[in-house]
Amino acid sequence: MTMFREKLEEWWTARINSFKNGEKLEPLTIRGILYLLRRIVGIDKMPQRSGFYAGLDKVEEKYGVPREDLRVITEPKINLVTRFEDKWIMKAEEHELRDVCALLYIEKSTIIAAMEEDNSLTDRGIHIIKAMGFSTRDVNKLIKKAQELGVPIFTLTDFDASGILIDKMIEKSGVKTARLGIDVELVRSLGLNIEDVREELPKDPVKLTHFKNLQKDYPEIADVFINVIGDGRHPYRIEIDGVFALAGKERFMEAILARADQVVPIKPLKKVLIVRRVPEYVDKLRWAIISLLDKVFEKVVQEELEPYEEDDRPFSKLSLSLIEETIEDSINESAENKRVNKILEAVVLELDKTVKERMDSDERLESE
Repeated sequence: MTMFREKLEEWWTARINSFKNGEKLEPLTIRGILYLLRRIVGIDKMPQRSGFYAGLDKVEEKYGVPREDLRVITEPKINLVTRFEDKWIMKAEEHELRDVCALLYIEKSTIIAAMEEDNSLTDRGIHIIKAMGFSTRDVNKLIKKAQELGVPIFTLTDFDASGILIDKMIEKSGVKTARLGIDVELVRSLGLNIEDVREELPKDPVKLTHFKNLQKDYPEIADVFINVIGDGRHPYRIEIDGVFALAGKERFMEAILARADQVVPIKPLKKVLIVRRVPEYVDKLRWAIISLLDKVFEKVVQEELEPYEEDDRPFSKLSLSLIEETIEDSINESAENKRVNKILEAVVLELDKTVKERMDSDERLESE
């Protein structure tokens, strides 16, 4: 065991003991752990970045206590892109993973921006997992959860060792993926020459390590990079960007969506569609009522807020949530308006009567 691993386990188990003893733990980022360990073992004995993260994953798995319980803050590198927002995937709601036609994992944010300029994917019910390389253990758990909820998982990565290994790593987490591209068949189907989109694999040590791993674990696939798209001696790669640029967005999208259709011929649009729950005119009336209610109590709210226009307490003594709770309690106690209450109660009773009449009518039709 290396000194780094030994000291990491010592730090991790001490934090676990503090957690189990109910002690208050200060929040700490993953990069913060790196600096703590660097001071203990010395910079020269620290592993490379990938080794550090791999070591952290192994220690967490060994001791079985999630980093979230130890108040270790995960770096938000992977986002979920929907029709309406782009958010850290660990904050995604279950419905954002479930109520879709498919999830597509893409490793390049610039390509997503180009494809999503007119919502080419999200407006078709495909949410995007936007990454910058390999998915994390936690993200793979969410992808697996989505698949367990019946959602197909697509991937779209560069055609190089790293891109292939991304698929393989996701699959190792128990997720079956469908690769939309990039690959030799896609390039040829678009009428492009391999020579026009290929480039020699960079001499980056990480890229070369990935290729060596591919040669070891998947030799037949590695051979394609040398003898099919390569020059017979050196490995080459094909990036999404080159294929996208030479094919053009329209043809590129047609090609990958055609592949998606083969995996998901029947789309569950009912759970994907988001429609107004009431007629447009009724919705306008609803918001008009809300606006009027705000105006009815506007004076009371302003009176409660007045003392806080200028507050000389130090920041360390401030808690907006507690202040808001105090104000709201005061509003609830003092802002009683019997006339407004009677109006709203009458509306609720009348609407409830309408709903019951509708339900009774439906039951009679069903019995007939």
